[in-house]
Amino acid sequence: MGNGGRTALSIERHDAEPPREEKQAPGVNWDQTFREGKWEYLHSIAETPRYAAVAGYVHKLLRRGNLLDAGCGEGLLVDYLDINRIRYTGFDLSPTAIHRAREQYGALTFLPCSFDDFTPPGRETYDVIVFNEALTSLERPIEILNRFYAFLRPSGHIIISQFQHPDPNSNAIVFTRALGVEIAAGRYPVVTKSEVLNCETGLRWSVYCLGDLRRSGEPSSDSAAPERGV
Repeated sequence: MGNGGRTALSIERHDAEPPREEKQAPGVNWDQTFREGKWEYLHSIAETPRYAAVAGYVHKLLRRGNLLDAGCGEGLLVDYLDINRIRYTGFDLSPTAIHRAREQYGALTFLPCSFDDFTPPGRETYDVIVFNEALTSLERPIEILNRFYAFLRPSGHIIISQFQHPDPNSNAIVFTRALGVEIAAGRYPVVTKSEVLNCETGLRWSVYCLGDLRRSGEPSSDSAAPERGV
């Protein structure tokens, strides 16, 4: 599916005043949301705790190596990374976001494509793959997560940062519950998990560090593997 599943779900904004309504839309134009500035709040210092947590895991796990930022938006994670020791690749569905990322971080690799269409350039594999609040925008987040395990190097890690929306029916909370079911069933090895809180705004995130399925006795996932239930 060329749009990566994003257009079918809601856009969730982080707000310090719970609860906020989610803006439901049957056909969100993802690129238009960037052109209209709907994600400008991601530049705020209020978002620093979760970016810092993700970057901290990356630096602890990866002295040198390849990182894939899946659904990278405008590449804001780069500001928190020691890019001299990391070979960074990011991709996003929005051409506007990718254009801005290239303007800001021109020496790095940014690709305009969907989660479904992404294929690592030159059959590259990655030491760390980051989903920084990207999976809840997809119709099939668990299936996509499984697919991307095929791009992970042996002993690699996947880092998932997920905003904890105050609405229990939000995409974020629905995905968090689904991921919890998969973890409880032993389908994903959890290396560690953190809860991140901005004490001033009340914003909360869960940050997961998942290990390589092959090290847990599970078969390696690939795009042809059967979908795990959500």
